[in-house]
Amino acid sequence: MKIASIIALVAGMAATPSTYANANSDEVLACGGVVEGKTLVVNRSDAKCKWPFDVQKMQIRCNGTALKMGAVYFASEKGAFALNGKAKQTFEDPRPIWLDTDQPGMGKTDVGPWIQVGLQLC
Repeated sequence: MKIASIIALVAGMAATPSTYANANSDEVLACGGVVEGKTLVVNRSDAKCKWPFDVQKMQIRCNGTALKMGAVYFASEKGAFALNGKAKQTFEDPRPIWLDTDQPGMGKTDVGPWIQVGLQLC
């Protein structure tokens, strides 16, 4: 995805803080952050779930509906990245910025909680 496209995508996410009407705010806010329209904005320093990527802020969105398993992705200062398999068709691979777990040799930080939060935005 080109930088201009990412900037346009992120700019289009800006909205007045509110709770998305179709999402249960407790579920959407399980990992922290603020809901702005259909976007969850989370700063690394405010996250309630283990932070999975080498970015300072994530803007999490879902394209589609919960019934059709929407494409969950996040935009950041480093680009727009897929969080689930459906999003891999459109957004960048997050592996280059994906953080390892605190335990050496145990793989990458779990993104499951972030995907669940994103699906609540569908």
